[in-house]
Amino acid sequence: MTVIINSPFASPKDYVKNLTKSEAVKEIEQGQKDTAIAPAEDKIILSERAKEVYRLTKMSESLPDVREDKISAIKSRIASGEYNVDSKKIAGKIILESILNEFA
Repeated sequence: MTVIINSPFASPKDYVKNLTKSEAVKEIEQGQKDTAIAPAEDKIILSERAKEVYRLTKMSESLPDVREDKISAIKSRIASGEYNVDSKKIAGKIILESILNEFA
């Protein structure tokens, strides 16, 4: 395995050492043995945090992208004329965000 240290995307810590092959597998590859011996299986052991991230990711995939209950409530308020927008509040937030982006 070649490790490219100058890569901006990876550090040497990101790579895992290659597993050395058992002597039996080396002999089979070199043609020194006629009988086939299956190599040991590779295993992946996940940390508890990785398992939790996986579980939550799967759970979030089952959630809808849009909250239909909120959308229907806002639509009905707009249709009935009860939904009012405070233009000064929106303008203030736009200005505040642009100032924060300027200094960030």
